[in-house]
Amino acid sequence: MSNTDEFLILLTDFPGAKERGLTVVEMRKLVAASDVWMAMAGMIAHVITLAVNHTPKRRNRKARTGGPDVWQLPYLGIAHVFVTDDRGLLAAASEVSGLLEHPRCVVTPKDFFDGVMAPAESTFCRVCGAIRRVKVRRIACA
Repeated sequence: MSNTDEFLILLTDFPGAKERGLTVVEMRKLVAASDVWMAMAGMIAHVITLAVNHTPKRRNRKARTGGPDVWQLPYLGIAHVFVTDDRGLLAAASEVSGLLEHPRCVVTPKDFFDGVMAPAESTFCRVCGAIRRVKVRRIACA
C-alpha cells in the first residue's frame, strides 16, 4: 500500500464517502474528477502537514491556520474567488488552490475590492490580475 492509498483511505472515512461505500479506487477517481474532493484532500493534507511539522502557533509573527479556519478550504472546490484577511489561511488556500485543475483566485479583501473596481474591459482578472482564458465580464479568473 502506498502513502497515496493511505491518504485516500482517510478520505473514504468521511461520512459522505462512508455512506456510499466508496472504495480507494473510486475515491482516487472522485478526487481526480472533482474540485470539491480535491480541495477536501488538500485541506486534509494541510492539516497533516501542520501536525507532522509540529508547526508552532506563531512563526515570525504570523499565526498558523487554525482548526476551524481550514474547514473553509473545501469551498475552493466551488468558489471562483476565495477572500480572507487571515494570512495563514490565505497561504493555505493558495496551496490548495494550486492542486485544482483550474486554480482559484485567492486574495485579501483589499485586493478583492480593488479588483472589483478595475475597468471591466481588462483582459486580466479584475481581482487577482491573472490573465483570463476567456474574455468575459466577471470578477473571477475561473
